[in-house]
Amino acid sequence: MATNRIPRQFHLDDTLMNLAGASREQLTVFNQWAAVALNQFHQNSTAALRFRNETDDEDINLNWDSNFPQDSMRERKNIAENGGISLALFVMSVLLDYKYVHQTEIGEGVDYGFQKSRPISDNFWKFPDYLLKMVQIHYPQELK
Repeated sequence: MATNRIPRQFHLDDTLMNLAGASREQLTVFNQWAAVALNQFHQNSTAALRFRNETDDEDINLNWDSNFPQDSMRERKNIAENGGISLALFVMSVLLDYKYVHQTEIGEGVDYGFQKSRPISDNFWKFPDYLLKMVQIHYPQELK
C-alpha cells in the first residue's frame, strides 16, 4: 500500500550508473524512446509515478532528458516497445537493485535476465536471479 512517504526523486538516466550488461549508448537510446512516450502524457520532462510490487507501492518523481532530436522516433510500436524496455530496466536496476542484465534469444520464453551482481560465468542462465518477459502492447483501437 502507498504510504504518506515523500516521493523519492529519480532520473531515468540513473539506469546508466546502476546497470551493467548493456552499453551506455544502448541504455541512452532506450531512455530517449521512453522520453518520447512520456512526453506524450507528461509535461516538463517529469512525472509522478506509482510502482506496485507484491509488498508495497512506491510513489516516485521521475525526471528525464527531452533535449534531443525526436523526429526519427515517431512509430508508436517502437515508442511503446523501446520505451517499455527503458522503464523495465529502470525499475529492475534502480528501484529493485539488480545490477546486470542479459538479453535472451528468441524462443527462450523470456526477454531479459537479471542478476544482483555481475555473473562469474558466461552461462549464468542456469541460475538467474530474475527473468523478465515483456508483454505485447496493444493500442486501444487494435483491441476492438
